[in-house]
Amino acid sequence: MKKIFAAIVICLFMVTMSSCRKNERIYFDTTHTALNIWFGTTAGTGTVLAQTTYNFAYQKDMDSVIFNARVTGKVTDFDRPFTLEAVEGDISKVEYVLGDYKIPAGEYLAQFPIYFRKAANYNEFKDNEGSIVFRVKANDEFLEGAEGLNSITVALKNSVGKPDNWDSEVTSLYRALTYYFGTYSDVKYSFIINITGMSNFRIYYSTSLPAGTPDNVITSAKAQYMNRQCRAALTQYNESNTVPLTDEFGNIIEFPNR
Repeated sequence: MKKIFAAIVICLFMVTMSSCRKNERIYFDTTHTALNIWFGTTAGTGTVLAQTTYNFAYQKDMDSVIFNARVTGKVTDFDRPFTLEAVEGDISKVEYVLGDYKIPAGEYLAQFPIYFRKAANYNEFKDNEGSIVFRVKANDEFLEGAEGLNSITVALKNSVGKPDNWDSEVTSLYRALTYYFGTYSDVKYSFIINITGMSNFRIYYSTSLPAGTPDNVITSAKAQYMNRQCRAALTQYNESNTVPLTDEFGNIIEFPNR
């Protein structure tokens, strides 16, 4: 009887140890890590966006959008490559160029470009907006990221139109464009682009930019300077013409005094 009882105890002990080893292997398994991707800022308290806009009307030959990639697992002492692939949307209507992406050794966060080429007389998306969805292709180093951070979408336009951040911003860290440029119109926005050479930009509330800020973000001081540029150019235009500059609705173009 004692022998039988001892055998049962040994069996239970072996099962328990085996179960523990399985649990430990699942919990501490770091052979695969995931990669989260998004648009916006790299700071943990910054802006995380699943979508951004690329407007061919503002570009000549080729330009890019910048996305962020963050490792959810451990940092390694070697470079880890990953591949982005287009998986949905107007893939056949767009000429895009993806890079040889890699998370550098010792790093867990980096920024990368997606390039778009604009052919001569390119006419796609003039009347209707398009889109293209990119996703990280799982490989030996990375799995797909968390839900909501495993893909990014680029909205595609090819006409002068109201930016998404003209009247409002998604976070208080940024000012809406209307604060510096007033009521929107296509004529006014074209005028701003021609005078300043800038389009598809965002305005950070401060006079200095934090590390990791995307290239299309400017400071409030820069926005104030652009406001003065536009007001001076508008004054010059109106003084040189018998009729002041008006928008597509017949309203006289004005800029707030900032």
